Amino acid sequence: MFTGLPASISIGNYFIGVLMVYLVVLFVLALTILLGVLFDRIAAVTALALTIFFSGSSIQSNSQIRWLEPYTVWALQHNSYETMTGKFPSTGWLAISSAIISIAVILTIAIIWMQRSDLGDRG
Repeated sequence: MFTGLPASISIGNYFIGVLMVYLVVLFVLALTILLGVLFDRIAAVTALALTIFFSGSSIQSNSQIRWLEPYTVWALQHNSYETMTGKFPSTGWLAISSAIISIAVILTIAIIWMQRSDLGDRG
């Protein structure tokens, strides 16, 4: 028997849930861009990006930092399903805000690092 989403889903809730998943993907993409700027070899970039992606998904299993999970990007994976079913989590806005801030900081660091390395190569 299929135990997926209920038959009556609000289009708005579904749209917000999908946007939450896209924020996680955008975070991993921004992180991969930053790692690509910092490292010269693709193996290091791929390994670090995948490690961070999978380790972030398993924060819930670590009892010492479990309290931090609802406020991070990784909570959006769980929150998206709850939002689609109509139960927006109380920490949802904090997780969305931390994702947007993290993406902005990571991309800013990557841009600054690229500009500095371009200036160093010219001189």
